[in-house]
Amino acid sequence: MSKQDETGFMCMIDFEDELYRAAGGTPIYASVEELKEKHDCWKQCGIVAVRVELVEVVVPQNLWETE
Repeated sequence: MSKQDETGFMCMIDFEDELYRAAGGTPIYASVEELKEKHDCWKQCGIVAVRVELVEVVVPQNLWETE
């Protein structure tokens, strides 16, 4: 398996307060522009660049599974 990582952008408040407590739904945006467009409070919250790294495949894909 090759090491894969990608840089994304998050609301700083989501990163500091929500990321590790979230039950899903904490967005990471592909660009600063997209974050600004979709996250109204970016001026108050701030913006951080984050790196997402694939650590391990826990359950492999099976795109042809029918069930």
